[in-house]
Amino acid sequence: MQQADCDLELGVFSADGPWILDPERITWCEGVDALRSRTAAEVPGLVERHWKPPAGRMGRTTRLIGGALLGWAFRERRLGGGASRTGLSHRLRLAFEGLGPAYIKLGQILSSGQGVFPDELVTEFKRCRDRVTPEPFDHVQSVVLEELGRPIDRVFSHFERE
Repeated sequence: MQQADCDLELGVFSADGPWILDPERITWCEGVDALRSRTAAEVPGLVERHWKPPAGRMGRTTRLIGGALLGWAFRERRLGGGASRTGLSHRLRLAFEGLGPAYIKLGQILSSGQGVFPDELVTEFKRCRDRVTPEPFDHVQSVVLEELGRPIDRVFSHFERE
């Protein structure tokens, strides 16, 4: 049986039940109990209240966003109007991309704010939707290995490198 036929046979729902799944044949379930246990053990540390904010992350955020604002204030603010807003929007988008996935997601949310945010900001942050520099494949591989406990080729039959 070809891989595609096997995939279609297993776990595809039709209009007619009953739908029966054989857990022994669902390969991505291997090790899920250990993953659940590790995750459950990590949760208390993730939600624990800390007496001070994470200084490294706070410093990086301040440096990138503050640098974008200062650069704009000293170089482009004097242009005024749309040119000034375009420059600020561009600098903020670059800072958000430098801060990683959470800020990129925030940029994507901003990009849907037509009528709420200035047009220049919305237009610039639309680039966060599909023009962000991809994560290096080596990093993706290591995350999959760490999170799922197995290499990509043992978890997925096909995985795009980009």
